[in-house]
Amino acid sequence: MALSNPSAAEKTEILFGQLGGTAIKGYKINRSINNSTTWSTIVSNTNSTTTTYSDTGLSSNTIYRYRLFAINSVGPSLRSNIAYAAIGNATKP
Repeated sequence: MALSNPSAAEKTEILFGQLGGTAIKGYKINRSINNSTTWSTIVSNTNSTTTTYSDTGLSSNTIYRYRLFAINSVGPSLRSNIAYAAIGNATKP
């Protein structure tokens, strides 16, 4: 999973390779802003195999962490590795 550089509109784009096994139906996307202590589900199911997601309305000088789960007929996969996006002057860990 990789993140593109945020634009002036304070957004980041998540670019991820296909996760999971057969017949992926979508992805669950989690985001954390407090050092991965608490995760929020920002998309419970993309209902798409598209491997791009734009996260908008982000705050300046903030580090966002993302993790993904592939979803198929069995349910969600194990989580992906964590990707970081540093918005504004925030420094990645």
